[in-house]
Amino acid sequence: MQTKLISLMNDHNLKNKDIARILAISEKQVGLKIRGKVPFKDREMFCLSHFFNKTVDDIFLDPMYENGTLSNEREK
Repeated sequence: MQTKLISLMNDHNLKNKDIARILAISEKQVGLKIRGKVPFKDREMFCLSHFFNKTVDDIFLDPMYENGTLSNEREK
């Protein structure tokens, strides 16, 4: 789950439809990407980085992390 992005969206009063419009993708795709079911493309990350005037790292969690912990730690 992209919690940093969700927080930014809340701070700016943005909904999935607004992000979909910015990225030129469907609302469904935005939802899947925010929930971590589908990865964001580099172009989409850079686009949102520019929109929010933040670095990519400020917006997106590392894909190795899931719910605040390393995903491979759950397998141990």
